[in-house]
Amino acid sequence: MLPLGVVQFYISHTCNLACPGCLSFNNYNISGHDLFSDYKNDAIQWSKLIDPIDMSIIGGEPMSNPDLHNWVIGIREIFPYCKDMKICTNGLLINRWAHKLSEWWAANVVLEVNAHTPEHFAKAEHDIEAVIGNKDITKVTSAELNNVPKYYKTDYTVFYVQDNRVVAMIAKEFDFYQWGSKDHTTDQINFYKNNSDDAHNACDINDCHYIYKGKLYKCGTLVGAQALVKKYKIEPSAEKLIQNYKPLEHTDKNILHKVSRLTSDAISQCSLCPINPEYTTITNNDVKKVRAPTKYSDS
Repeated sequence: MLPLGVVQFYISHTCNLACPGCLSFNNYNISGHDLFSDYKNDAIQWSKLIDPIDMSIIGGEPMSNPDLHNWVIGIREIFPYCKDMKICTNGLLINRWAHKLSEWWAANVVLEVNAHTPEHFAKAEHDIEAVIGNKDITKVTSAELNNVPKYYKTDYTVFYVQDNRVVAMIAKEFDFYQWGSKDHTTDQINFYKNNSDDAHNACDINDCHYIYKGKLYKCGTLVGAQALVKKYKIEPSAEKLIQNYKPLEHTDKNILHKVSRLTSDAISQCSLCPINPEYTTITNNDVKKVRAPTKYSDS
């Protein structure tokens, strides 16, 4: 099997927030869930080819997908040796899945919360601790952690530990890249027009790849773009790039070679992304607004 850095199983376009600059365009009110049973066999085939170091189940908001539990348990069973498996969520729907958290933790799946405002952070703490109750789970800071991936300590603020392993963690992701699209008018969504190599080199998550509908994508931007072009008018040059992108399939010829180049090689679609993305701090009102061209918005 081929080692691969970060692999995200993207299971839902639907999100309950609309964070500005969303790299997978969930701020444009795209939607739709995938069932685990539809892509189980694809996941099994990928497990014979790749050996991810870091895996997540992600969206959109994965907790909005009613089939989340099957995804969590199913992917864990298919990739039993991945040491760092998580559910990546904004944490606002934890109550919906409170009855399953203990089972996920027992399967060695970490609840990874990226809270986008102080209020979201406080709610995630409250909801996790309500599930914990009198269980033998301790709340700690990064200074008290041992034997965890380095990024745990740099990216997350509080942790919940059981039997010397992290079962949940919360990050203060209060600042956002201006990623995704460049801007939009009432008529169309516009993208960047950068040098592909420059954009790829500037991307600090160019090792983060997505499996969506059984196919392996270079990045989350190209995953979300598949739904974006179906719902909105996109500037023609960007639309052509998006439609011309071909994700990898486990049946492809020379698939291991193609996967081995997935992180290192820029592609023409990288030109759609910014080279120097700026950070923006948001409020609760910002993330609740669906950011879409008014002519096409159905919100």
